[in-house]
Amino acid sequence: MDSLSELRTLASLDRPHRALLRLRPDFCSLAACSAGPDSRFGLVSEDLPACRPYLSSRRIQVVGFHIFSGSQVLDAEGILQQIRGALDQSARAAKVLGFTPEIINLGGGFGIPYGPDDAEMDLVAVAGELRSLVEQAAPSKLMLELGRYLVAQAGWYLTTVIAQQTHQGRPAVVVDVGTHQRGDMCGLGLRRKGFPPVVLSGRSLTTSDTFTLTDVLGCLSLPSDVLAESSLLPPLSPGDVLAFPNAGAYGLTASPTLFHGHPIPAEVAFAGTITELIRDRQSARSLLEGQNPLRKIRTFIVPGL
Repeated sequence: MDSLSELRTLASLDRPHRALLRLRPDFCSLAACSAGPDSRFGLVSEDLPACRPYLSSRRIQVVGFHIFSGSQVLDAEGILQQIRGALDQSARAAKVLGFTPEIINLGGGFGIPYGPDDAEMDLVAVAGELRSLVEQAAPSKLMLELGRYLVAQAGWYLTTVIAQQTHQGRPAVVVDVGTHQRGDMCGLGLRRKGFPPVVLSGRSLTTSDTFTLTDVLGCLSLPSDVLAESSLLPPLSPGDVLAFPNAGAYGLTASPTLFHGHPIPAEVAFAGTITELIRDRQSARSLLEGQNPLRKIRTFIVPGL
């Protein structure tokens, strides 16, 4: 439950629910995508006393807390700061409300290296501290949200070169996709700091091929639709396929996919040499599905006009 308003709504429903109270972090975060004290999410400390009547409601069983203070943290100490802060704030909230939480969701934030300047997070250091926090929190159970950390590096975004161009004085290519299908590229600034795409083509590179700082431009009519800027790439031609790494999290489902009426791309699952189509490429006509055209037009005659 994110607010007192949601708590009241849940209490008015006709069946019982188990719920967590989301707390707005009262501590700072080192996250690239911060959701700290200035966040719009969660109950603030002043809201907690008003939550007490709902704890004894027959329709709501509050079983714990949820605190998410930010994501894409690569520094182990930054992660530990978030986890310790969330556990401490949950303990203080439990004291105000007078109950022992069954579950404390500490959020996530574990980051992955999106570019050559990023370092791997020290998972060993984080794991060692977590052992201590699990004992400290008992009998409450601790939960973590590790979506990006688990799936980001498992995904690739494939594009096809459709034209050659120039951009800001550099060689550039235009591809058949854009940032409308990779919203994560915008929020994290990956066009400048991300790993360059892997070139998949039928031809082999030779020693005479010169790698050049090249831009990869999307297909949208937006000047900012740039997927890669100053990436060191070999000569590219229409038909070459570029594979962007780290595309397994916050990609298609977090993007304005219908922008400019582009259909949703195909999705393929792969493991080793085994591939399976899990979403067909949609046609442009599919964008009209679900619309109800005007079936009857009525004419209104207004006297005096």
